[in-house]
Amino acid sequence: MQALFEIMQAWNVLMYLGAGFTVAGLGAALAAFTLAIAWNARCYDGEIVAVRAEAKRQMFWPVIAYADAQGARHEANANSGSNSIIANMPGRKVAVLVSHTLNDAVMLVRDWWMLLAVAAFLIACAVPFLYAGMSDLRFNTPTALVAAAAAASMTWKFVNALRKATGNASFQAAREAFLARRKAQAEMARLCAADIEAVAATQRKQSTASAPLTALVGAAFLFSGAYWYQSDSAFAASAGAAEGTVIGNEVKADSEGTLLNHAVVRFTDAAGSVVEHRDRTGTSPALYRQGDKVTILYAPTDSARAMIDRGTWNKLLPALVMLAGAALLAFGIRSYAQSR
Repeated sequence: MQALFEIMQAWNVLMYLGAGFTVAGLGAALAAFTLAIAWNARCYDGEIVAVRAEAKRQMFWPVIAYADAQGARHEANANSGSNSIIANMPGRKVAVLVSHTLNDAVMLVRDWWMLLAVAAFLIACAVPFLYAGMSDLRFNTPTALVAAAAAASMTWKFVNALRKATGNASFQAAREAFLARRKAQAEMARLCAADIEAVAATQRKQSTASAPLTALVGAAFLFSGAYWYQSDSAFAASAGAAEGTVIGNEVKADSEGTLLNHAVVRFTDAAGSVVEHRDRTGTSPALYRQGDKVTILYAPTDSARAMIDRGTWNKLLPALVMLAGAALLAFGIRSYAQSR
């Protein structure tokens, strides 16, 4: 039974690490892609002169006019579209990144910054998974067996996918489909001024109704995260510190039925009293095992009020909540301003 428990624990840990490395890898790849674009492109001032629409007008692609370093005028479709036509209205001044070698490879600078922000967000989301996995990683036989099984399974899937891709020319088919989409985008009809204004009017009404709610939710997240951050920081600044020992984990189901492990720590405060503290943060798998040593911060006047000191990690979650709230608030304000 103990061996089965250790195998399940190793599986959970490796899943955390796998998820963390996957998301971090995607974020790093996206960051490298955006940096490569900036490295191989020049920045010019441009203007949106038209809008192309995909089928059913669900996506809108701005047509950018710009003058290069020699003063020659060019027009090109931006390489990214949006379901919002308000941000792509003709006449809007924009900054664009243009490939050194292809005058029609154009990206809006605002989209470049958005890609970079998404990359940073992915990496930030991966950090807690990597931390949880590395904190509970044990180099033992169950971990080695689970790692070997997972590696074998992933290798088998990769080989099968590669065999299918090379066996039925699906790679060539995917490439041709991609080129066909690029050609279709280049041949999309430009919307007339009346169509643009009609779509923009509909979207302004929708933004006017939804943007304040988005901003309100963002503000709630921002202030909640700020309160959480300030409360923990103030507590840590005035708290006493003691070494504690994890004596076990209390398992409790959250609102969705997921079983979470809350570490139970025993420590002795400055008055010599022995105190048992249940960590407020529950995780699956458990971050701590019986016998682990941790630093406990506690209120000098009430040692029952305590928290495990995780250093900068204590501030990570409230900081992420604040970041998400600030992003939602900014998006709501921007959407409302554009709708006016």
